[in-house]
Amino acid sequence: MLISPATTIRETSPQTDSRAQPLRQVAAYALVSLIVLTPCFWHPRIEAGDLASHTYNAWLANLVQQGKAPGLQLETQTGNLLFDVLAQHLGAALGFPAAEKIVASLFVLCFFWGAFTLISVLANRHVWGVVPLLMMLTYSWTLQMGFMNFYASLALVFWGLSLWLSSKRRRWLLPVVAILAWIAHPLGAIVLLVAIVLIEVLQCIDLRWHLPVVVGTIVIPAGIREWSAQHYRILPSRLSVYVLSGANQFILYRQTYSYLAYGTVVFLLLCILWGWIKTGKSGEFRTRIVFSELLVLALAIVYMLPNGFFTSQYSGPVNFLNSRMTLVVLGVAACLWGLTCVTRWQVAGFASLAVCYFALLYHDTGRLNQLESQAVGLVQQLPSASRVIAVIQWPESQVTIHHVVDRACIGHCFSYANYEPAAGQFRLRVTGPNDIVLDQPAASDAVQQGRFVPQPEDLPIYQLYQCGSSDQLCVDALEAGEPNIRVIAERGWLARFKKGQK
Repeated sequence: MLISPATTIRETSPQTDSRAQPLRQVAAYALVSLIVLTPCFWHPRIEAGDLASHTYNAWLANLVQQGKAPGLQLETQTGNLLFDVLAQHLGAALGFPAAEKIVASLFVLCFFWGAFTLISVLANRHVWGVVPLLMMLTYSWTLQMGFMNFYASLALVFWGLSLWLSSKRRRWLLPVVAILAWIAHPLGAIVLLVAIVLIEVLQCIDLRWHLPVVVGTIVIPAGIREWSAQHYRILPSRLSVYVLSGANQFILYRQTYSYLAYGTVVFLLLCILWGWIKTGKSGEFRTRIVFSELLVLALAIVYMLPNGFFTSQYSGPVNFLNSRMTLVVLGVAACLWGLTCVTRWQVAGFASLAVCYFALLYHDTGRLNQLESQAVGLVQQLPSASRVIAVIQWPESQVTIHHVVDRACIGHCFSYANYEPAAGQFRLRVTGPNDIVLDQPAASDAVQQGRFVPQPEDLPIYQLYQCGSSDQLCVDALEAGEPNIRVIAERGWLARFKKGQK
């Protein structure tokens, strides 16, 4: 057996402390949960890219069911829909702002405690020292982009692996977790299955066969990539090799984050190396070997993945593949660090990085909240059921911010460049030309690129854009036959900024 003794992972779980001092454990979990949830409530709205789009489309789904959204329909699908279904039904009962807070908070807690539980199961103890790093992972780029379904599926991957590795008596729950992971996002269910198979294979073979297995595992996705490149249109990665090490998960709204990102990844690597040197072959030595190999495999797969690809099944591309999967790399690295000797100076280091990271995040999401408040005020001045598009960008941001118009339109107007119905990847689909949303993904992309030319049937249509500064919004009506870049070029801040950069 690779992981020796087997009971270190499989037959025991980190419950000794909780039995001895249950009240202290409950208090610790409650306090940490409150701290983890703080960024969800420190502003009136959760600013997280596509999150606003998901909430807006949950509202549209209710209109479809009420027969108030001609040209749209709800398709039956099995994946990529967990957040959307929860937000729709809770939104109908409690209102969409409350529903968004509740579901997003639930996903955040599920992700954080799933990762913490997996690390604790692997180390056979509660590793509280990983909390600062896990908080940074919980609020990293994947969540800030608003990829809620994929984010939830990774959270369920952590819980599924915890069940598989903790006790055979709990494995009956694994199919339930796997099904939920698939409903959230199929990619998460695939990651869970592959991880379990690799752990089992590496566990059953002698150490001298590990290298052939690892190399063979790398060859498989490499072959799939070559085959896919010949049969599909591939979108190459836009990120450098060193960013794909996981640093991209901490680079958000401006370049200042990059210093923190590289510092965090380098410090995590040093902590892992120091732990290997310090612990040697003692403790969970074989378990560390397995997760070191999983880390190598995860890095190799991320490097080989394209940024996205087109298929005949969807109108829009399946996008940001390798950018998302770097969160898996960091998750494996966090597990590996938790398996070593976590010291006070390491915890202090990650705590310092986390304080700086969340200080930046608080400031920038606060600016976005102010932008969205302006958007709400501006669209409320427009006639009801108006079509509205938005071109809102921060030049250094790695997170999309133009979705603020989506949430601002709930109950009053329509976000005309809403990409989800035309993409074909979500349950809300467009059936043809309509008064609510553009029916082609290329048209939605053209809005952000300034190439959208309204036709007479699109009128009246209004555009939100940055005018006096990057944090000031204005709204203007567009004219038929004039590209939407005209208003931005004449009165927009973004055009003046780009001109000044030349």
